[in-house]
Amino acid sequence: MAFRILNASAHTCSDKSNLPWRLILPLLVAGVLVGCGGAETDPPSSSSSSSSSSSSSSSGSESKLTGPLNCNIATVEAGRSEWNQKCAVCHAEFDENGTAAGNIPQTNPLEVNQPIFIYNGKAKNEDELHTFILENATKMSPGIDCDETCANNIALYMKSMSDNPWCVVDPGEIEVKTLFKRVTGTQIDAPETSCESVSPTTESLLSKTQLTNAIGEIFSPLALDISEELKTLPETTNVDLLSDAYLLRLLDVADAAAEQVTTNFAALGLNCNNDRACAQKFLETLGKRAYRRALESGEVDDMLLTLFDEEASFDDGIAQLARGLLFSTQTLYRYEGVVEGGNGVEAIAPIDKASKLALLLWDSIPDATLLEAVENGSFATEAGFKAQVQRMLNDERFEITLGKFHAHWLNFTDHDKPEFNAGLRELEMLAAEQFRENGTFLNLLTSKRGFVNSTLATVYGLNNVGATADEFVPVTLENRPGILTRAAFLSDTSEDAIMTTPPVRGKTLARRVMCINVNDPPADVQDEFNLLPRDPNLTSRQEAELVVENSPSCYNCHAVIDPLAFALENFDGSGRFRTTEDGITIDPVVNESVIGPINGHEDFANIVGTSEIAMDCYAERWFTYAFLEDKLSSANRCLANDLKVKFKASGGDLVQLITELVNNPAMHYRSL
Repeated sequence: MAFRILNASAHTCSDKSNLPWRLILPLLVAGVLVGCGGAETDPPSSSSSSSSSSSSSSSGSESKLTGPLNCNIATVEAGRSEWNQKCAVCHAEFDENGTAAGNIPQTNPLEVNQPIFIYNGKAKNEDELHTFILENATKMSPGIDCDETCANNIALYMKSMSDNPWCVVDPGEIEVKTLFKRVTGTQIDAPETSCESVSPTTESLLSKTQLTNAIGEIFSPLALDISEELKTLPETTNVDLLSDAYLLRLLDVADAAAEQVTTNFAALGLNCNNDRACAQKFLETLGKRAYRRALESGEVDDMLLTLFDEEASFDDGIAQLARGLLFSTQTLYRYEGVVEGGNGVEAIAPIDKASKLALLLWDSIPDATLLEAVENGSFATEAGFKAQVQRMLNDERFEITLGKFHAHWLNFTDHDKPEFNAGLRELEMLAAEQFRENGTFLNLLTSKRGFVNSTLATVYGLNNVGATADEFVPVTLENRPGILTRAAFLSDTSEDAIMTTPPVRGKTLARRVMCINVNDPPADVQDEFNLLPRDPNLTSRQEAELVVENSPSCYNCHAVIDPLAFALENFDGSGRFRTTEDGITIDPVVNESVIGPINGHEDFANIVGTSEIAMDCYAERWFTYAFLEDKLSSANRCLANDLKVKFKASGGDLVQLITELVNNPAMHYRSL
């Protein structure tokens, strides 16, 4: 069949009949083929297809496709991601034949279990399909958020996946956009991408954790003991919370720090006399760490004049300088200065990019080595940037960040369950080991390596492993594949130490692991459910099924969330393994779910570990975590999809995911 490249300068057609209709999307970058049959802008018509719908094409009853679509790989991939997160919950993922057969039995006029482009027997054209999605997505799936861009992307993806695709991507005609360009001498090369936007920088405070770590770095090697004062600060990056109450709490932190600095001034290692010159050295040395850049001479002079010179003694002056550094917006905020703008984006200055990198990988500010790399220019080179990233990934501070991210990914809440708190440390150690050993997402979900202290040893039914309350030891857990069968997740998603709450556990799995939007139940429904008497003749699963059976309006959501949790019913509310509940045999087998049949928790771990939906979700969670987005912004959607494609292409390589994340243009650029 003859095609031409959309938007090519030459409009000549060439024979591309050797190209398969379905090309492997993640391996391509960009390009468009448009059929040349009839008018040059006509796409391939359904009459040329051997699909089942072709038999009706001669009658003219099919919808006429209205014009060529730009089958841009980034847009198609965005639609694929939107589909997997928002549509596959009912329709399933597309198979190799271009069919999404559906997972959940439904009876409605939409015929959702039919091949997905057939609606009332007609293949929908692009305009109809986009409009249909936009108008009906939220009606069919309450809680789904799909705007016009989302609907466009899904429509294009659906067309590209059909057995008579509306557009295909030609691997021989790849056009790479150059929106993100190198700024010579000050900016490393950003990877090639077909994406055309990046979000602006959002103004934010350092979080409590980041500020705590920053204070440790600023006053190093003096170890300050101000943990009690820091506990009063909220764990937030929201600048709106920079209130009087916040500032008063921060003053308590600054006072405690200032007192310890003056009492132990020699421990700072400045090796100077207690005079104004020494105060200047203190300010320049610690100010460089606090501001993540060298202080300008005017800044030094002003702070000495207004803070140090006004005090009666050296100690009082140093205390004021310490307070001044901690109260400075240069310390409290994350800033992103720029070195060059153009094409609607700005390259972030190396010093601010170093801060951005340190806050991501270490939850802290740059250390002396990273600041030195910025100053000598090596950080602005590709090799120098790579070297610093590798150094930081090998640092134990990254291990702590891994624990924090995975707690964020699974949306853990703070509580006092001893098995949960011990499980958090195990989660951190397990994730760190997978990253050290070049593990994959599948390894993270299926590894039987564990780390237990005495609390977890009891929960896991282990004896004589040598663990204490404070010492964790490595063990093999034959019946616990991956992090979703460990105490942190299992206890956090249960409201009782013994009984499980399948809707709670399932909702977390759907929302956080699969990125499927599920609404909270109405408050009165939740209250009524909590008041239901416990039936001793039913397991937690049976009770949950009975409630849904008697409440048809609850079916659509619970058909999504509950089966995911049922597969983990062999673990009680504290994470202990069990085969019975109140003497009744537990059934962990699931016949129908959004990820297909599940034969218990072992099968569940393998299915999730190889699921493209789950891998996409994991990569998206890293992206939004790195770039401070509660929800993926439309400006960054394409860049996030780039990350997802590369993550899946790597086989779910965890280290490669972080490498691609820090090389993503969202790390190096911001929009004007």
